[in-house]
Amino acid sequence: MIGGGFIRIIQAEISRVLRKPFFCVIPLLSLIYVLYLEIGAYNNALAFHKGTIELPTGVPNPFAGVDLSQMLYWFRWENITTAAGATYLAGWVGIILVGYVGAVWFADDLRTGVNKQIAVLQKHLMPVVVGKILTLALYMAGILIFIVLGSVLTTLFLSDVPGREPAALLRWIPLRNLMLYSIIAVMWACLAAMITLLSRSPVIGVAVGVMWPFAETAILFSGNSTIQLLIAKIAPISTIQSILAFVYDRFSWVIDSAPVILWTTSPPLTRTIENGVIQPYLLPISFLMTALVIYTFVAVGGIILGYYVSVRD
Repeated sequence: MIGGGFIRIIQAEISRVLRKPFFCVIPLLSLIYVLYLEIGAYNNALAFHKGTIELPTGVPNPFAGVDLSQMLYWFRWENITTAAGATYLAGWVGIILVGYVGAVWFADDLRTGVNKQIAVLQKHLMPVVVGKILTLALYMAGILIFIVLGSVLTTLFLSDVPGREPAALLRWIPLRNLMLYSIIAVMWACLAAMITLLSRSPVIGVAVGVMWPFAETAILFSGNSTIQLLIAKIAPISTIQSILAFVYDRFSWVIDSAPVILWTTSPPLTRTIENGVIQPYLLPISFLMTALVIYTFVAVGGIILGYYVSVRD
């Protein structure tokens, strides 16, 4: 009975989403953003390989003599899931789209009075809210899968891309990373949704979802006080960037990293001072995953609390 109720709620949510062009446009914008960076990285790889790229005077070609297939390491189908997902979530455009969706997803209930309808059926509150969160999670996972498939198909039109083997897409590591990216996206979307429901203002929720990444990054890059270094260990965007740096290529931000063309770099905001020099570093993955789980539970709990407060009133 409970399972059937969840299915009906998810079906109703999917029907609601499909009726709104906004939720259909977001996946397309997300794919266009990632493909723009993917094709740009591919063109850079060719330019470096051919020596036609314009470099500052006196700067040697860092990829001189490197085989093109090695430079296109992240375009291999065994790595493309990791690269495409990290590209989407590491950049401001992707993470802002995720936050915006989270805020708008639940704003409809405030605007249309659905929370008042739920108040009439208080005993069904939890299944309804959980069903909405699960549908949001499916939507986020769907966007990431759409991005990966679009990236894979794009490589079919790019010559010299190595390792285009369908079986590579179903290996454990790519699927694990895709699941991790989905959790990251759900966490950030739910945090924006939580702000929307607790403040009862879609404007505030959207503002937090859009402006927080800029604000957090600016605060952490503007100085190196004890408080700023502490925030970099526990702040949500810093946690996301550190996880992506760890999974995508934990040494992608190191000067002497492997000679591959990266679609994106996600240098962690976590830093330390060594002999007076600022050095970025990665926290242990166990710490980062714990922080991710805590943020996810806080966000989901905040959404449930927001509905309970609204229903009570």
